Amino acid sequence: MSIDQCLHSVFGASKVAADVMAQEYGRYFGMKTAIFRGGTLTGPAHSATELHGFLGYVMRANMERRLYRIFGYKGKQVRDAIHSHDVLSAFEAFFRNPRSAAVYNLGGGRHSNCSNLEAFAMAEKISGTEMVTEYVDEKPHRRPPVVDRLDGRVPGRLPAVEAGLRRPHDPPGDLRGQRRQVGAPTVIAQGKKNVLGVLVDAVDYEAATAQILDAARERRHYAVTALAVHGVMTGVQDKAHNARLNSFDLVTPDGQPVRGALNLLHHAGLADRVYGPELTLRVLRQAAAEGLPVYLYGSTEPTLGKLVPALERMFPALKIAGVEASKFRSVQPGEDAEIAERIKASGARIVLVGLGCPRQEIFTYAMRPLLDMPLLAVGAAFDYHAGLLKNPPAWMQKYALEWLWRLGLEPKRLWKRYILLNPAYLSRLAVQKAGLWKAAPPAPATERVHTFAV
Repeated sequence: MSIDQCLHSVFGASKVAADVMAQEYGRYFGMKTAIFRGGTLTGPAHSATELHGFLGYVMRANMERRLYRIFGYKGKQVRDAIHSHDVLSAFEAFFRNPRSAAVYNLGGGRHSNCSNLEAFAMAEKISGTEMVTEYVDEKPHRRPPVVDRLDGRVPGRLPAVEAGLRRPHDPPGDLRGQRRQVGAPTVIAQGKKNVLGVLVDAVDYEAATAQILDAARERRHYAVTALAVHGVMTGVQDKAHNARLNSFDLVTPDGQPVRGALNLLHHAGLADRVYGPELTLRVLRQAAAEGLPVYLYGSTEPTLGKLVPALERMFPALKIAGVEASKFRSVQPGEDAEIAERIKASGARIVLVGLGCPRQEIFTYAMRPLLDMPLLAVGAAFDYHAGLLKNPPAWMQKYALEWLWRLGLEPKRLWKRYILLNPAYLSRLAVQKAGLWKAAPPAPATERVHTFAV
């Protein structure tokens, strides 16, 4: 396929330029340079995201009964998948036998090519669950439909690599999923797990932050919330809200009891919760570093008046695209579209929503289809970072006693939440663990909500 008269992304064009420059350095200066042309890189830490994740995202969509959108070509477009371990094997082989201006087409060949339709069939066979798909008759303006590269010459030029990019001295068992960079921090991202019928992601701070920032960079619809016991029990007591929560892209374990449930029921191995206020700071820190503007929605004018300068002091490079206080009423006809237009016109790439549970989750669910960016329901983060609420001591947070701290601060408002809901949560957790209650999670909601707080 000619490089002319076909679509390129800026990233794709930069790869071509790097390819040619590496060859030039090899030919003109005799340097030992190599170009390794691959396809879709995959591996144990590959993020299962739409368009980019491919095989990982296909399987995730299948297991979670998530809608998978097929963009053009009737699902017959081919993706060239290559494992990161295999790429590193090729790097090692070149290192042992370097050449000048060497070019290796690592992808291609029927063993590594897979179309969308073939991937769906494999996912359905593995899980026994039918894919939920939607065909969009438009092509993502990223790449030609079929990229066919031949790897037949690689073993001859890199004798240490066998056909299929496997080294002869590799162990017979496939240990690729266990390999990681020496000294690299362990990142936990195990997907959604059932906690009392609410699907909560077994993730740590690093994985949650990375997933949110990926969605912001790629301009994807992405709904996020952090649930403590109150948030989970709100779903347990309201099946419609439970279905809405189960449609969220990311639900983090905000409270220690929720983290404990993931460890108890699913052996998640989480050493810490993913606390909404802390997750907010980590996302903002990275957004400031990358120049991704942020929109603040919710709370009151006085709170926002204290929050904005506080965030600017913490992150001088942070771009706050807009600020909008809650109206403390229900949405009016057409108002949701107006809010979405204001947010998009601001240039924001991330929206923080502080309306309180469960109003902020319903708002996030309702606005998600209208905004191609992550919406984070961050609860009391606005109040904490504005300096209006004090965090409990670290030892209380560690031993799941934050509820007691907050109850002491706001007894009239919170006594029902903690005195009644905490025992109910623990008793339901016990019967789910004992297998006496299936706690079947409702299917993710898809219908539009017409009434919600703004």
